[in-house]
Amino acid sequence: RRRGYNPARHWRQIRSHRAKYPRHRHWTQLGLAVRLVVTGGTGSLGRAITRQRIRQSDDVVVVFSRSEYTQAEFAASLTADLGRDIVASRVRWCLGDVRDSERLRMAFHGADVVIHAAALKRVDAVAMHADETVKTNIIGTMNVCRAAIDCHVPKVLLISSDKAVLPTNSYGASKQMAEWVATGFN
Repeated sequence: RRRGYNPARHWRQIRSHRAKYPRHRHWTQLGLAVRLVVTGGTGSLGRAITRQRIRQSDDVVVVFSRSEYTQAEFAASLTADLGRDIVASRVRWCLGDVRDSERLRMAFHGADVVIHAAALKRVDAVAMHADETVKTNIIGTMNVCRAAIDCHVPKVLLISSDKAVLPTNSYGASKQMAEWVATGFN
C-alpha cells in the first residue's frame, strides 16, 4: 500500500469527478454504473440485455419500447425475479417508437450507452409489409444515430442479424441497410 493512499478517499474523488463530468468515457473501466438505453427493450434481445445488466452491474437501464402492455408484462416479470426495490431504483420505462426522433432525444438525454435492438424481425410479416420494415429497421436506425449524436451519447451499439450477410429476404436486406446507416454515422 502506498504511503498516504486512502482507497475510500480515492473512490470519493472518482464519484465527485463523475458528478462534475457526467459523461466520463471510462466509467465501466472504473467499475461505476452507467445509464444504458435499450431500444426494443421489451423484445427478446432487449429483455435479455436488460436482465443481464441489472444482474451483473449497477447500471440504470432505460427500457424504450412502443408497447405499454409488454412493458407492464416485463416489469412484472423483472419484479418477480429481482425484487421491487431493484426494479424501482434501476429500471426506467420509456414508451416510444424509434420512428419518433423527438421521443428518442428525450429517452437519450443523459445516456452513456444506447443499445439499438428495436426492429421488425418476423420474416413473414416483414415480407408483406416492406414499407413498415423500411420505416422501423432503416429509418429508425437513422433516427437512433441522429438522436445519439444530438444528445452526445458516447457509444451506440446496433444489434443486427446473420441474415444481413448476403441477404436473401427483405428482413436481411433491411438489417444490412441498417448496418450501412450506422456505419455511416460512425
